[in-house]
Amino acid sequence: APLVLIASAYTQLVDQALSAQQKKFVVLSPLNDWEKSEHAGKLWLRYSDADTLPQAVNGEDLDCLKFLTGGYSLIYKIRGDVKLDQQHLLLSENHYFKFACHIQHAIPNSLLNLINALGLWFIGHHPKNWEDRLIIQTILQQCQRSERRTDRMAIDEGATDRFIKTFWQYRGVNS
Repeated sequence: APLVLIASAYTQLVDQALSAQQKKFVVLSPLNDWEKSEHAGKLWLRYSDADTLPQAVNGEDLDCLKFLTGGYSLIYKIRGDVKLDQQHLLLSENHYFKFACHIQHAIPNSLLNLINALGLWFIGHHPKNWEDRLIIQTILQQCQRSERRTDRMAIDEGATDRFIKTFWQYRGVNS
C-alpha cells in the first residue's frame, strides 16, 4: 500500500528503497526561501516515474489523497531535497530561524489531513539536537491544527534516555 512519509534527512535512501521495490512515489519539498513572499506555501513536486523537471506548486492547491489513490507513496522532505533544489535547504542556523517564523506554511493542509487520518510515527527523528526538536515540534504543531487526533508514536533507540523519554512524553507521543 502507498505510504505517507515525512523525511528529515537529506539522503536519497527512502527514494532508493522505494525504487528498489518498484514503488511509485512523489517527492514534495518546500521552497524554504522565506525571504521571498511569493515562495510562502510553495513546494517542489517530483514524480519518481516521470523524466520531467520538478515543478513548483502551491501547497494549498495540492490534493495529497490523489497521489495515494493513484498508487503513489508520498515523501515530504521537510528540510528540502538535494535532488530537487539545492538552493532552498535548511542548512544554517539562520535558515532554521526563518523556518521557525514561517511554520504555518511548512506543511500543506492536505498532507496534514492525511497524517491526522492515518496516524503519525516518528522514525529516526532524534530530539537531542535543537534543529531536530524544531522539526518535530513543527510537525506536531501543524498536526494539532486538525480536530482529529490519531495515535502518535516515536521509534527511537534512545528512548531509554531520560531526556528523550521526557521530550516524547511531554508532547503526547508514545515511545
